[in-house]
Amino acid sequence: MSLRPVWDDSFLTVRDIAPSFRMPENFFCPWRRLLNLSDEVRSVMADSSDLRGYCRFGVGESTALTWLPDLITLAKTTCPNLILEPSVDIGTELERKVDNGMLDFAVVAGLSSRTAIANQPIAEVPFRWAAARELVGDCTEINDEVLRSLAVITMPQGAGATRIFDAWLSTNNVEVSRRLTCNSMAAIVGLVVAGVGLAYLPKSLLTQLVQHKSVVMMNSNPPLPSLQYYMQWRRDDSRPVIGLLREMVLKTANFSKHAVSW
Repeated sequence: MSLRPVWDDSFLTVRDIAPSFRMPENFFCPWRRLLNLSDEVRSVMADSSDLRGYCRFGVGESTALTWLPDLITLAKTTCPNLILEPSVDIGTELERKVDNGMLDFAVVAGLSSRTAIANQPIAEVPFRWAAARELVGDCTEINDEVLRSLAVITMPQGAGATRIFDAWLSTNNVEVSRRLTCNSMAAIVGLVVAGVGLAYLPKSLLTQLVQHKSVVMMNSNPPLPSLQYYMQWRRDDSRPVIGLLREMVLKTANFSKHAVSW
């Protein structure tokens, strides 16, 4: 069994030392602070084009389907020696990995309550209901009857969109009769187009589908709340590269772009 390095020369990120071995999550905290200081000294002496090493970060599927390629392109142009390794997952899992050092930062739906994590607002994304026309006919309003008669397709627990949906149900004392869970937003779109059930999706994505006459956009009263996205990183991570990447995220974040899958 071959062992891989625990950290790269420039950027500390906890890795699995061996597939069968699980390292305690806080094992590297003291060493991380020392390496952060080393990185700061080297970063002061170098411009952005000289930054090198690995930066591992996480995004949700909404980001992956829209502006992630723009972020990678900008980083490659600005820091050609910096290797970005993106990971796509649900928000709670990304937040956990940032907290324990497996990721350098993440773009996550919702504000982190963890004291070790800093939050930078990125964008607010409106959500709308959608269904295939053959499933709902001329109906454009979500009501109790619709929710009782049709399945609602959601992301897993821990996803930002699922959290706002559950909060909407609780606030309005609404129940759904059938709930299907799928861990891929692209797959949820396919299920909606196929007439399997209803879903709530980013409005910009639905606009594209409506233009293609694939689905009908529906309203509810009260409407689903918008979802606020944040960039999250560890408060004790003072490396200048984090600030540089934060500027790149703010510059490229655009959830209204056409999804790359459609």
